Amino acid sequence: MKDGVYLPKDGLPPAVYLGKTRFQEIRHFFHVSPYNSPTETPEGLPCWHSKVDILLEQLQFFSQQYRVPGSNVTIDKAIIQFTGRSIHITKMPNKPISQGYKFFCRAEKGYVWEFHPSSNAVGGDPVDVESRLLQLTDTGKMVHHLTRRLHQRHRKLSFNVYMDNFFTTQPLLAELRRMGIGVCGTCGQQFRGFPKELKVGKNAKLPYHFRSGAVNDGVATLLWMDSSPVTMMATIHPLSGEDSLVLRMRKHPGNKSTNASGANSTFLPGER
Repeated sequence: MKDGVYLPKDGLPPAVYLGKTRFQEIRHFFHVSPYNSPTETPEGLPCWHSKVDILLEQLQFFSQQYRVPGSNVTIDKAIIQFTGRSIHITKMPNKPISQGYKFFCRAEKGYVWEFHPSSNAVGGDPVDVESRLLQLTDTGKMVHHLTRRLHQRHRKLSFNVYMDNFFTTQPLLAELRRMGIGVCGTCGQQFRGFPKELKVGKNAKLPYHFRSGAVNDGVATLLWMDSSPVTMMATIHPLSGEDSLVLRMRKHPGNKSTNASGANSTFLPGER
């Protein structure tokens, strides 16, 4: 060091000799967005991710350029781990990543084409929907937004979307069916549009592999008894006929399962 300037040594640049504390100070004041990033949306909601919007937009743009989606895609939640303090993070103790920023993603086999940020404090970013879709939940509107953009970008392709019971409702599936997009997903019995005749308790005692179904507005709802009741909705699978049943070898459920008595009556003594 001479006159307050770090001199190169062994051909290495001066930056190598900056101390750890100095590096952390520089990183603390490093920003990736303009200083005048908006703090509120036109609706008055906080723009909590505005500082990184420029990176998020670029990431989504190039992700959609480099790969054409397959016929089967999924919409699900994803967590970006963050353990600092923020009112916008989501805590999900039973998940592999238990705390962080939540995004709703449209993906296939681990490749994400588009994502939609959501805050624990203010919810997901608002999306534009037609007046006839106002009856959908906020989550349903977000799913419709992601699938509509997929349909608009690849009009010559057909898609099937798979979801879990956080997203699946009968009005949403009926609307996506009218758009020409097939959907299949598990669903909760308490959600809107679930047929009353298929509602059973969590501890229902039904014959093992019992099946029943109903169709409403082109959406098929299925009740299937496994170790416990399984309910799902679909617009791409029939409820009857040869294509409605796939036979596979099953192992004997545990004796502590909800439907242990029903399963035991199906399997032979000692059969596993």
